[in-house]
Amino acid sequence: MHKDMKKSWNIAYTWKYVVVVALIMLFVDECRAQDETRPYHWRGYMQMGLNTDGWEAHFGIAWMSTPYTGVAASIGFAGEVRPFYAWGADYYDTHDPDEYCTRFVFKPSVILRTPTLFRIPSIGGDFRLVFMPGLTIAPPAIGSHNSDWAYWRAEGGLLMNFDRFGLSLTYSYSSFKLFDGNPQGFTDYNPKYKTHSVCLNFSMAF
Repeated sequence: MHKDMKKSWNIAYTWKYVVVVALIMLFVDECRAQDETRPYHWRGYMQMGLNTDGWEAHFGIAWMSTPYTGVAASIGFAGEVRPFYAWGADYYDTHDPDEYCTRFVFKPSVILRTPTLFRIPSIGGDFRLVFMPGLTIAPPAIGSHNSDWAYWRAEGGLLMNFDRFGLSLTYSYSSFKLFDGNPQGFTDYNPKYKTHSVCLNFSMAF
């Protein structure tokens, strides 16, 4: 009985190896197939979204060394969303518009993509996951004191490719703080605060 149990265990263990090797072969075959149909290495992109403190908009360029890895860099702005009551001309007659905070932002990133998860032939699109960890570098806001200028960022989402064009929806979690250093008009700000962002990204390969 002991020998039968040992034999069954060996068979199960062997099948695990077979499954792992088969998955690796499928992954390599997928990589080869996508490499053969991928003529583009560069992508220009535009990113727009909302975050914990307000809005953000960025324009950037990415270089893909392989279909699954690359680097990117973008420049843009992050700012506070003005409340509805502040949208009238009468409001700005009595309030200082500089109370609202906007910061220039530079975002270098590493790009990591999965192989295609599934395709929809009717629209000619393929879907995969994308991850873009990196840094957010921003000069201090006007009136701030002892503000940081570099912050870490973790970002990921779902990417949809349509030939040369791409559309993705991403979520990011960052140590970036729009009001870091208590800029003008803000005196009670939590230094441990983290920023959550949801962005829509449009890209074109060339």
